[in-house]
Amino acid sequence: MKFSKIFRYLRWTGGGAVWVAGGLAIWRQQDRLVKIVTDYRQLPDALIHPAAIVLPGLIVLAAGLLLAGFFVQFILRLAIGGIFVVAGAMKLWEPALFAKDLANFRILPDQLVNLVAITVPWIEVLAGGLLIIGGFKKPSALLITAMLVIFLIFIGQAVYRHLNINCGCFGTLEANKVGWTALAKDGVLLLVAAWLTWRIEEGIL
Repeated sequence: MKFSKIFRYLRWTGGGAVWVAGGLAIWRQQDRLVKIVTDYRQLPDALIHPAAIVLPGLIVLAAGLLLAGFFVQFILRLAIGGIFVVAGAMKLWEPALFAKDLANFRILPDQLVNLVAITVPWIEVLAGGLLIIGGFKKPSALLITAMLVIFLIFIGQAVYRHLNINCGCFGTLEANKVGWTALAKDGVLLLVAAWLTWRIEEGIL
């Protein structure tokens, strides 16, 4: 791990926390802020009190956005990784059901259905787990993105062919039919995973 990245994370989080605390402190001392702004004589009297209210709010908002930007990747990693771990685990719980759902898509040759049904859940669990714990974050995010593209192709062709079948996305946990809802869900996940693949950095989180 590079020390420069550690210092950068500490600077972001520490600086953001200091500015949040400072903004809140100023907010609690609005009378003094009004006096300071008045002494500068740069604003019309009608704007002094609104400025004393808005300025601390802007400081807290900007610092909050700084902290949120730091943690957003971490939160999204937990969300996407957790979804894939659960999805893979539920398929492993009922491999025969997943193989049946997979065969219903009518894409894979019969001789490959069982192999894919056994392999894919393990890949989902591995990629999701690595994304959560922070090991090989970019490769795992890229793998999840690739899987979501494949899932969208499977679901999209099923919708196009009007197949009345289960999605099989979460095994027995969620027996949803393929359709525009399933496409939309996977589309959102794909956008998040692709963004993570693009923006993610190896670091302390």
